[in-house]
Amino acid sequence: MTVEYIKIADLIFFFKKYFFKVFIIAFLSAIVTYGITKFLPKSYKATVSLIPLYPVDGGNDILNAVLGVSTGLSQAFQNPYSNLTAIFLSRSVAENVVSENNLLPHIFKNKWDSENNKWKDEEKIPTPTEGALYMLKKELITYEQDPILGVSVLEIELDDPIIAMSVANSYIKIVRKFIYDNTFSLTKENRLFLEKQLAETKIKYINISKVLMDYYNTNNVSSVSDISNIAEGLNASDAGINPDILKKVPQKVQLDYLLVQKAVLGSLMTSLSSQLEAIRSAELKEVPQFTVLDSAILPKKHSHPKELLLSAVAFVFSSIVAFLIYFIKAFT
Repeated sequence: MTVEYIKIADLIFFFKKYFFKVFIIAFLSAIVTYGITKFLPKSYKATVSLIPLYPVDGGNDILNAVLGVSTGLSQAFQNPYSNLTAIFLSRSVAENVVSENNLLPHIFKNKWDSENNKWKDEEKIPTPTEGALYMLKKELITYEQDPILGVSVLEIELDDPIIAMSVANSYIKIVRKFIYDNTFSLTKENRLFLEKQLAETKIKYINISKVLMDYYNTNNVSSVSDISNIAEGLNASDAGINPDILKKVPQKVQLDYLLVQKAVLGSLMTSLSSQLEAIRSAELKEVPQFTVLDSAILPKKHSHPKELLLSAVAFVFSSIVAFLIYFIKAFT
């Protein structure tokens, strides 16, 4: 059996002969692909850039509480990047986003009757949980972090650019609220207690101020010295004291009591306010925070389908297939 080798001259002749035909086939394939992608449903991606600010200490324990992680599994969340990623991509957060932005009609478009503005099957209405799981599975919600630059990117992809922008911006607010509401710590309990005490003290301070104002108006007192001068008049003479002056002595005692009570409440308010500010600062060190660099803006171009990329792939693929077909016909 003899083996026939293909000569280089034959290959060069082959490429010269069929190059134009292959190019025409590949070009037509790319044009057809481009035309088809123009009629495909389009999606738009809104992006939010942020910088995570991680807790100085105690943050891992707090995040374990937020995520419902036991102490034995806490080692899996020692990386702060993993912690914040787990929160952004959690089902609970995505479910809140779906509910507050009414995304179910946009996610399950095949089940939604847009003309009558209702679900096609009232007995099989999708739940926010199903919507959240669908968005996470299809990567309509993505969150990526760059450990070197320290910048994170949140991306929301939907069929409407305006809704995509709105959801991306609201996602940040929902994540912050989720962390705030679901973080349990001794510092937070102390802050809530101080806030309650401060609110009650302010109410008492306002009430005592109203009582003092009524007292001044009822007794025609323009200043504290008016009552004090009356009381000093009692010591001027041991005899012949005017009975009208004696009647005003209890008023002096009542006024002193009200003034002391107001001063005590004022000092208590100042002390509680100082303690509250200090404990708020301590709480910030325990709760994961982030700063938004760039809020989402209205996307001008759709992210999918990528017409040029798909057309280029079609061009290359059809070129290879066409060359193989002509090669087999020419050398077999």
